[in-house]
Amino acid sequence: MSTIQFSVSKKFLQSIDTDYKQPLIFIFPTLNALESEEESNIDCSYVLMMQALLKERFNQQYTQENSQYLLINMFHEPLRNAMEHGNKFDSTKSNTMALWIGKKGVLFAFRDEGNFFSLPATKELYESRSFVPTTRLGGVGGGGTDLLFEVAKDILVATEENTLYVSYLLRP
Repeated sequence: MSTIQFSVSKKFLQSIDTDYKQPLIFIFPTLNALESEEESNIDCSYVLMMQALLKERFNQQYTQENSQYLLINMFHEPLRNAMEHGNKFDSTKSNTMALWIGKKGVLFAFRDEGNFFSLPATKELYESRSFVPTTRLGGVGGGGTDLLFEVAKDILVATEENTLYVSYLLRP
């Protein structure tokens, strides 16, 4: 069994105030396009699991009314994009997510088996927080990444490891 490695920078770990070098690692199967469009039960269970983890850690600051908004933008949207744009809804491929929890916030890392985050154009788009045009048929969708840009503290695309790093502050 191989070890999953992330080369996260000290800057990101310091911004959320954590000393933990090793994250929690989650492996998610890629949903096929039909399951994804139907908002399947497994997709929703990912969000509920993350909600429980973060609510336990940030109990007072992480209220029910802001938790859904934050989770959709900081967890669900990047994971869904990894399934759609990175793995092209290929259900034989998986998605890896790492989570570091600090005193002030969280750091997520998303990696798929495609090459979306290894492209220099993707790095430029995300790190500059540029508008991301939709790639869906009929031109519907594509606004989720803009919302991610709005709530994220720091964004880094590590092209050499095909990984998106996103940090969020949940406490001042």
